[in-house]
Amino acid sequence: MRDRSARWWLLTFLLVTAGVAGCSSGSQPGPRAIDGGFPPTAQLPALPFRIADQTGLIRALAVVDAGVLEEGASQVLGRDDALYLHWVGGACDRRVLVMFQHTANGHGFTVSTERDFGGCRLVGIPRTLVIEFTRPIDASTVSFSITQ
Repeated sequence: MRDRSARWWLLTFLLVTAGVAGCSSGSQPGPRAIDGGFPPTAQLPALPFRIADQTGLIRALAVVDAGVLEEGASQVLGRDDALYLHWVGGACDRRVLVMFQHTANGHGFTVSTERDFGGCRLVGIPRTLVIEFTRPIDASTVSFSITQ
């Protein structure tokens, strides 16, 4: 009986310790990487992406279907701490890396896409993220570029 009780306390201690050690706020300071994916469609597999946040300002993000947006960063209506990031990808996309960093005039996003050119169907596929920041970010001070 005592052996069983000791195991229970040890297990409880380990679970609580692991839970506390794994806890962190979404506003962790400093550079970090956030992994996610655009969902699969009937014709295409899921598209994994990584956001490399060099600023430590990204709190959360979500993949959304925002309708028609201009390519680049735009303000989420009624939110000074959230931006839409929108670009058009293709059926050959295999993985996306989005860099977010400080620039001379504010902040900048750079989108790099790894593509598979074998059997590519040239179809424009809209990609949109909502990115929430730890502080207000004005979309007019955010640059956007796509590298191949």
